[in-house]
Amino acid sequence: MQSLTPKFIKYGSIAVACGTDKDLPALLSAAPADFLQATIPFTNTAAAQLLCQNGFYFADRFVTATINVKRSTYALARSRFALTCGTAQPQQMLPLAKEAFVTDRRFHLQRHYNPQLAGIILQSYLETAYTQNWPVFYCTYKEELAGFLVLQTDENGAYVYLAAAAPKYQGSGAAIELYAAALDYCRTQGIGRMWGRISTANTAVANLYAMLGASFGLPEDVYLCQTAPQQF
Repeated sequence: MQSLTPKFIKYGSIAVACGTDKDLPALLSAAPADFLQATIPFTNTAAAQLLCQNGFYFADRFVTATINVKRSTYALARSRFALTCGTAQPQQMLPLAKEAFVTDRRFHLQRHYNPQLAGIILQSYLETAYTQNWPVFYCTYKEELAGFLVLQTDENGAYVYLAAAAPKYQGSGAAIELYAAALDYCRTQGIGRMWGRISTANTAVANLYAMLGASFGLPEDVYLCQTAPQQF
């Protein structure tokens, strides 16, 4: 098996080396990195065993949900919230993101949940959205921010880079209104594909994608390992 070079991602001062089951030898020897992240097919038990033997722990199982924009017939019947589209406002969005992603493994890289580390990574996510000028959909209720959704748009389509609803508004319809607004945006912009990666444990979001007519890929497992002794 040919060994490939892992992809390095920086979140502020935090370096994460990311790889798949195709480049595990290179990933296991990646340096310098504070964390290693491996994404493998859920059926690859040999890779999972190798990772565990090298200090990795199972973090989460994800699936890719893909919406064919032209084929999706979903239309929002009525709107309870005020929806706007603009650019990222990291300082306005960060408090809500911290509340919404208390246990999300995209931001909690350590085995035990660390709000400080998650805050650093979330800040980096939002700053990237701002510098890239990606469209952001805001959902408000009586002038209070109820949620937001960031779309990363490129030649491959529109990727749901980050979507969050404030805990008090979860289950109130804020999420479906945000996704419906993003889907409408894709229609008007001639974008053929809208997609996202979701945890299999997040059945609420999986059901939301299903409502929008999404198809789902095979599950992938994410394993993490902290290689630096630094405390965050």
